[in-house]
Amino acid sequence: MSPSSDPPKLNTLTVDASAPAEISVLDGSANTVARAVGHLSSSLPSDIYKVRVRVGPTLEERIVALDRDQEVRIDAPTDFSSPIPLTNTRRSQDKHQETTRWASENLSQVLGIGASILIIARAWSRHGDSAPINPATDLMFIDESSSMKLDIGKLAKFTADGDPIASWSAAVTPGSYRLQLAGGITRAIFVTNNLQTQAFLLQRTTSSYGRSDSATLDIENAAISISPQQSFDPGSSQTWLAEVARYALTQKRKILSEGVLDQVLRAKFDDPMLGLLGAHLLLRDEPDNVVDFETVTQNLFNLLGSDHPDVRALCLARRTPLSEVPRRITSPPMLRASWDLAVAHSLKESDIFPEDSEANRIATLVLPGSPWLIWKTPTDGEGSSMRLEETLQDFVAARSRADRARSNATNPVRSRLNSAYRTLAHGLEVVRGTAATVREAMPELSLDEKGELTKVLGIPASKLDSMLRKLFP
Repeated sequence: MSPSSDPPKLNTLTVDASAPAEISVLDGSANTVARAVGHLSSSLPSDIYKVRVRVGPTLEERIVALDRDQEVRIDAPTDFSSPIPLTNTRRSQDKHQETTRWASENLSQVLGIGASILIIARAWSRHGDSAPINPATDLMFIDESSSMKLDIGKLAKFTADGDPIASWSAAVTPGSYRLQLAGGITRAIFVTNNLQTQAFLLQRTTSSYGRSDSATLDIENAAISISPQQSFDPGSSQTWLAEVARYALTQKRKILSEGVLDQVLRAKFDDPMLGLLGAHLLLRDEPDNVVDFETVTQNLFNLLGSDHPDVRALCLARRTPLSEVPRRITSPPMLRASWDLAVAHSLKESDIFPEDSEANRIATLVLPGSPWLIWKTPTDGEGSSMRLEETLQDFVAARSRADRARSNATNPVRSRLNSAYRTLAHGLEVVRGTAATVREAMPELSLDEKGELTKVLGIPASKLDSMLRKLFP
């Protein structure tokens, strides 16, 4: 009997990150042997390991020789960029953090009762010397009925020392509002009772040099946060984690580990925006995880109420419907994933988007984008609808060509004879002056084809049917 070999000596590796980043430990064969979020402690055999700290698309790595117990601290990558002036992010400055905190706690105006709104528009440059342009110029804050239109560029407190920042906050009535730039690019922003909804926009420069004399706000990538404390905390790990979740939702594949996703879901009580993003990530990345999804949506209903359009959209996907949450999307949601979810369900329930609702009105104006719902009010009449109709016509024409190709492949001789006969008959009618304009018949689309069209065009099934009837009367 051979003598038993001694078990390998184990040493404890402790890793701390400066933010709730994903920590992975890889052995010499690139196998992941330990994983955690924010803090890791694991007993491992003596060896050389690679410690990796990831935040969204950025990462830091360090080689560790584990011949004894080791404690390692690795700062989270600061290349992670966010419109929110958070610590441990690349485009943040102490001055912007303090200005934002002060504005969140000292409201500029009282426009209603029950909730508050904070809007921050700022510029950022590597050397802190952006041109002294008010970043909030041409930014409007509008209620859903358009009866209130506020020019934030004129109302905001503007500071041009270094990289400029404009801040504005107000007490408002809970409900649906809009952020809109000159030219009509529009974002939905929903304000909930007893919460502060915070919008953060960065200036997008138009110069190829370090300094710019003209700039526009990047409204498409503006970040939204929801604060139960109605205050801004630049060191908030929940807001920081929400930004990681926001980035993950823009990707077409799963990029968050189970540990990070679990932390996103466990933090939902502290940051409702994180809960909304986490619910969509859970639905996309773990569609069979019914128990967690129904728990998250129940919590979101408790936090945000039944009027919130993103909550309504998410609840459409529940296996067990919440009777307190209406199955109608009357106001546009903030997230594009919420809109797509409601559009998909409109194939089964035709009145998801009520005909007289604001959500139905903007349905043909929606622009491609992620993770936020963005639309543009057309300046050329029905330009947006016409572009959608042209896309739909192209699809129907391509489908007809494919059908003819399949028919030709099945019986090429008969197909050629039929084609020749139709050409000859039409030629005789033209000569005789009896030829009539031929309208193509309404195509018979399968449910799968309708589903694909509503997804690609981003329009509810009722709008698709209306377009088809218009194109093929």
